[in-house]
Amino acid sequence: MSYRNLTIYFLVGMVFMIVGCSNEMETSIEVEGRDFEYIPEEITIPKGEEITLTFNNRGNVFHNLIIEPIDISNGENEIRLEANPNQEDSITFIANKAGKYEMFCDEEGHEEMVGTLIVEE
Repeated sequence: MSYRNLTIYFLVGMVFMIVGCSNEMETSIEVEGRDFEYIPEEITIPKGEEITLTFNNRGNVFHNLIIEPIDISNGENEIRLEANPNQEDSITFIANKAGKYEMFCDEEGHEEMVGTLIVEE
């Protein structure tokens, strides 16, 4: 086997090793708000991993995405994302406790705008 082939195998192996060790990367999740629903209605995240949740308002009026109570890494017990039409808002957090949490919009008349966040062990 030539030195060149050994070098190529070594480099390919290093790439696989780096990719395999990268499971501590931040996970990004996007939820769209429309008039009057969340897409997707249910999202699942792992407990203890850093998550960036982005709320994109694709509706025609102001919407928000609220999850409460929830134990997250920034010491808060609530996630509150707000956006005007064609705007977005995001938060990066770590969920500290497994469970099912309701996502909802608390604007008057938006009661059917609900979803579920599942935090798995």
